[in-house]
Amino acid sequence: MKTGYNYRRLTRVLVVTLVVAFSILIAGGLAIFKNEAPRPSQIVNQNGTELISKKIIIIWASSLRKVRFS
Repeated sequence: MKTGYNYRRLTRVLVVTLVVAFSILIAGGLAIFKNEAPRPSQIVNQNGTELISKKIIIIWASSLRKVRFS
C-alpha cells in the first residue's frame, strides 16, 4: 500500500513541477515578444519614395538572425 501512495505523490509533484516550469517559460517568451523592437512597414526617403519594403525588411532580418546564430 505504501508504494501506491508514493507513486501518486511523486506523480502529483511531477505534474505540479511541469506546470510551473512551462508557465515560467511561456511567461518569459511572452515578455520577450512584447518587448521586441517594432519593425517598420517600409523605409521611405524625404520625397516619400519607398526605398525598402516590409517584405525586404523581413527577409533581411531573417537572414541576419541565421548569420548571428550560426
